Amino acid sequence: MAPGGNMSFRRETLLEVGGVDEGLVENAIHWEIDLCCRVRAAGGRIVHDPRCRVHHLRYPTGGVRMGRVRPPSFFDNTVRVVWRHVPPHQRAVVVWRLLRDHVILGSGGCPYALGVMGLRMLKALVRVVRDGPAPPRLPLTGHGGNSSPPKPPPRYNDTGKP
Repeated sequence: MAPGGNMSFRRETLLEVGGVDEGLVENAIHWEIDLCCRVRAAGGRIVHDPRCRVHHLRYPTGGVRMGRVRPPSFFDNTVRVVWRHVPPHQRAVVVWRLLRDHVILGSGGCPYALGVMGLRMLKALVRVVRDGPAPPRLPLTGHGGNSSPPKPPPRYNDTGKP
C-alpha cells in the first residue's frame, strides 16, 4: 500500500473499480490507498513518476489538519481499509503498527491523547470485527451520482484569495 496525494486515473479505470469509496468518513483519509488497492486487484498498474511535483499553498485554516489527537475518522477509515485489503494473517502486525505509531508514539507521552486515541482505535476495531468491513459505497453513475459534471474548484492566486 502506498499513500498518494497527487493522482491521476483513466476514467475507464475508475468506472471499472467503482470510483472512490464514499463510505470513508469525514476527511476520507486513506481513500487513495483503498482506490489503488482496488485498481491493482482489477489488474491495473500504479505508476510513480518522480518528476511530478505539487506546490502546496499554506493557509492558516482549513484543509486536512490533524493535531496530536487523531480524530475518530482516522481510525475508522484506517481499520476499514486494513480489513478490506490486508490478508487476515497480516492484520495483527498492521494493527500493532497503527497502535504503536499513532497511539503510543503519536500521543507524545500525553496521557489524555493516549487514552482518547486508544479508545477511538479500540472502537474502530470492535466495529469492523463485529460487523465486518463494509463494502465500498461506490457512487459512480457518471459524475459521482450527479447528472451534471462537477463544478471546477475556485482558482487562487499567490495571496490565497480567489
